[in-house]
Amino acid sequence: EPDEGDLRDADGISVAEAFAALGFGELPTEGWLGEGPAAFIETHIEQGPVLLAHGRQLGVVTSIAGMVGVEFTYAGRRGHAGTTPMELRSDALGAAAQLVVEAHGIARSIPGAVTTIGRLVVEPGATNTIPNRATLFADMRAPDDARVGELVGRIVDEAQGSAADARCSVEIAERWRYPATPMDPSVMDVVRRAVAAVDPEPFELPSGAGHDAQILGMAGVPVAMLFVRSDAGGVSHAPEELTEDDALVACVQALEPALRELAT
Repeated sequence: EPDEGDLRDADGISVAEAFAALGFGELPTEGWLGEGPAAFIETHIEQGPVLLAHGRQLGVVTSIAGMVGVEFTYAGRRGHAGTTPMELRSDALGAAAQLVVEAHGIARSIPGAVTTIGRLVVEPGATNTIPNRATLFADMRAPDDARVGELVGRIVDEAQGSAADARCSVEIAERWRYPATPMDPSVMDVVRRAVAAVDPEPFELPSGAGHDAQILGMAGVPVAMLFVRSDAGGVSHAPEELTEDDALVACVQALEPALRELAT
């Protein structure tokens, strides 16, 4: 994106500075792909437990979830833990805690939606001081853009309500957004037929994680994905990641004829 080079990490280093420090020079202002490929098939471990739970080796991906990241910053009033009555407090963490609980409930009420709040910063962070500032980050995902919109809208409304309940203010900033990306029907059919030669009843499921196929699909490339069972219940990018040989062999047996069909 045009302003992506200005984004900074927790140490204040920008993307552009890191890019240059790694020896890559200046960030490009145009895409690198040039002419797109005729099709793209991505294979990946599922990063989830569904295939393992159903006793399946392979899964045909139907779509990649839409994803939105939103930062909520509550501002309240600092006060002494022992001398400020509950009814007179403006507790930023109390408001944030209410949002966490309600956001999980909202996600559960929308089929296929998930919300993760994995980062919470509380200030001043003293055990005997009412927090006057709490910042949390919500990762919100759903299989299609309509459900993403409902999820984000309801959680934003809840954030404003929880701030009012706690006599706080809240700033809401959307940090990133990726639209839901359906797989290309024709390429998906090729993958489905190839999987059927290995497994007579191909198992289909959406992807809740982002993948290269999503980026290429957003750029107009016809894409499909083939998930391989995770024998670690979905753990990935970690030493515990594991897929046994039977699923790996099945993946190759399905991928090879799919690529041959697309090549012809």
